[in-house]
Amino acid sequence: MSPQSVWRAVISGSAVLAVVLALTPAAQQSASAASTDYQAEDATISQGVVEANHAGYTGTGFVNYDNLVGSYVEWTVTAPAGPADVTLRYANGTTAARPLDFTVNGVAGAVGITFPGTGDWTNWQTKTVRLTLAAGTNKIRARATTADGGPNADKLTVTPTSTDTTPPSAPGNLAVSNIKSNAATFSWTAATDNVGVVRYEINRGGNVLKVVDAST
Repeated sequence: MSPQSVWRAVISGSAVLAVVLALTPAAQQSASAASTDYQAEDATISQGVVEANHAGYTGTGFVNYDNLVGSYVEWTVTAPAGPADVTLRYANGTTAARPLDFTVNGVAGAVGITFPGTGDWTNWQTKTVRLTLAAGTNKIRARATTADGGPNADKLTVTPTSTDTTPPSAPGNLAVSNIKSNAATFSWTAATDNVGVVRYEINRGGNVLKVVDAST
């Protein structure tokens, strides 16, 4: 996927030669990477356990689903609104496929996705599904649908496929107070955006002095 444009709405604070930037979800992705990894061991786990007895996993371990219908791993991910490629890195050392249903915020997203045997529990492979995400926080659940449970889950990689082409409004009414040799207090009016603002940056001379979330 080609990098998305970084939209920045700028308002100057000339008294201290600083600027406040409002960044949208597209800007957040470009500032880091198009894809974001979410480890299974950091997710919410129902009827499963974190283990590290099979080599080749990333992070600090993987999730071994309990062998029953309904066991699940649920990741909390942040993304812009729109479609995203969601890739599960998994291993299945059995010969039986272990299907999963994927939901997003409790709504069905991809049903009956099969995860066939990989030959060994140390042989990690990936499978990708396309899900539609809401702007901001999403809960993606991968739920086992057979008595064999799910495959061993290593991590989830989320790659938004939509492009935000509209810049946010400039954050207005910048005020600076309590100016000291090494500190100052900034306030401003919130920026607006058709997708959603995720954070603000305080910049001076090209250097980022402070980053705060969109609710600050």
